[in-house]
Amino acid sequence: MSLRDPPFEPPSISELQELLLKDRKPTGHVNQVWPNIYIGNEVAARDKGILHSLGITHIVNAAHGPHSLYSLYVNTGPRFYRDMAVDYYGVGADDAIDFILSPFFYPTARYIRAALAMGGCVFVHCLMGVSRSATLVLAFLMIVEGLSLVEAVAAVKPHRDIYPNPGFLQQLRSLDMSLERERRRQRQPKTLGQSTQEDEEETLSLPELRQIVWVNRKPVTAVNQVWPQLYIGDESVARDKTTLSSLGVTHILNAAAGRHRINTGQQFYTDLGVEYHGVEAADHPEFNLRPFFSTAAQFIDGALRKNGQSELTVEAKC
Repeated sequence: MSLRDPPFEPPSISELQELLLKDRKPTGHVNQVWPNIYIGNEVAARDKGILHSLGITHIVNAAHGPHSLYSLYVNTGPRFYRDMAVDYYGVGADDAIDFILSPFFYPTARYIRAALAMGGCVFVHCLMGVSRSATLVLAFLMIVEGLSLVEAVAAVKPHRDIYPNPGFLQQLRSLDMSLERERRRQRQPKTLGQSTQEDEEETLSLPELRQIVWVNRKPVTAVNQVWPQLYIGDESVARDKTTLSSLGVTHILNAAAGRHRINTGQQFYTDLGVEYHGVEAADHPEFNLRPFFSTAAQFIDGALRKNGQSELTVEAKC
């Protein structure tokens, strides 16, 4: 961030609520809020005639879940739409102040972006089409289209009456601050007298990095060698001692260590004679993984220097 840049602070939750409540207009069951993106409620989600007439090709259900008497979910799913040529994506979210919706921001934005890239038309809904679905669309506009939170609200609000709950608004504020920090970092000029040919090569922006990650994606197996003597895999391999032994793994780095994650630990591998290093990381946009970079890199480097033996890095499936 430049010294000339004032600290960035999105509007407070109360200010955002005031903005959302201003000039409210009645809206129907479904409304187009962005080119080829619609927000709607359960009535529209179950009306296949409407969906067909709108040319919907992809459906994001932000209230995915089982039906019950007092359920706030919409239990449609892929089977409900099996007679339609649509792709279904379910997000099992509660419309509750304490529900953490932010882990779904980037995956849902990626799904919507991919649908639009292939010329699709996306319908995002929850029960009322006001809070959960609106939050995911606002996050998409911020992540993919580069809008600020206020700009995203201003883009959607004229077309549909939306009102994310205060917890969701706070998570959108956090996303807004994170994206703004990245934008400012990209604008930051080099310090005079400290520029070298190497640091003149700008670090790629988040959208550019996501583009690299998303393009030409290929299916992966439970474990893959990604560098000489270095493997990346999932939980099933981390618990498969036969596979680990056959690969010659001598060191294990568990990036999802923890009681409620992949709770293996050194004791689990006592009969294998491997060295274990655990990192209790959450796969969450707001989780700061940076403090673990140096120690994890040292562990991997030390392992590879010991006669070039193998290393397995494990990450939980979300």
